[in-house]
Amino acid sequence: MAFPESVVTAAWSRAGGASPPNPAMCECKQTTHDHSFVRCRKPLEWANRGKECSGAWEAHHLKSPKEDSALNCGIYCWKCHKSK
Repeated sequence: MAFPESVVTAAWSRAGGASPPNPAMCECKQTTHDHSFVRCRKPLEWANRGKECSGAWEAHHLKSPKEDSALNCGIYCWKCHKSK
């Protein structure tokens, strides 16, 4: 299920993007990824959602795929999103 645009915008702001199209940072904290318990913090570009390129990212359900809230929406770089 896809997130509503308003939820993605709120999560993007939380990830440091203030508001689109300002750049944000990957929020992934997965212990199985190279960045361990700290945020990945790769820079992301609003226009690169769903693309495989520099600054690519995707909105990711953190817990329940049925809950479309900003608290359940993580902004992940493409590498972290694909590794999830």
